[in-house]
Amino acid sequence: ESLPFLEACRQLKVEVGPQRALFMHLTLVPYIATAGEIKTKP
Repeated sequence: ESLPFLEACRQLKVEVGPQRALFMHLTLVPYIATAGEIKTKP
């Protein structure tokens, strides 16, 4: 499922050059207010 996304990233790196491309992986870590904790597992 992520292959088209990764290919787009690869193409961007080729187009702008490796010195001008930065890829950062972020993830959502939701905070459950009623439980007072963060949810790290599904």
